[in-house]
Amino acid sequence: MSFKNKNNFDEVPSKKYSSLVHNENAVSDVVGTLLMVTITVIMASLVTVSIFSIEPPSDVPQINYKIIENTSDFVDIIHMGGEPVEVSELMFADSAGEKIEIDENSEISEDDIWRIGTKITLDSGDKRINIIHKPTQQLIR
Repeated sequence: MSFKNKNNFDEVPSKKYSSLVHNENAVSDVVGTLLMVTITVIMASLVTVSIFSIEPPSDVPQINYKIIENTSDFVDIIHMGGEPVEVSELMFADSAGEKIEIDENSEISEDDIWRIGTKITLDSGDKRINIIHKPTQQLIR
């Protein structure tokens, strides 16, 4: 059944159009899918940001050194090769874990950097010395 309007066009009854326009059966499925996709994208971006914002651990300096017993009370540690290191970043400990102070006779440069060929004199009779890199809390071997 068709109706002619005044412009001589066919007109379909409005009930058919209104039923198509107001059909909301699939809207909840589409909205649910969009929400799930949005949540997934947000979660993936949060994980990515958190992973890439973690700082990598700092490197422990690589040093070759030799420990020489100077006298019965002092030990010399000679820098034989590797990276120069600021002495303020180092801690020296004996085999029992007790901190050892650097002797004033050490051959450290004015800029407080331990370089190849220089020696650090420690006030310790123990030849088993541990050198600890303070920023990383790792032993230098």
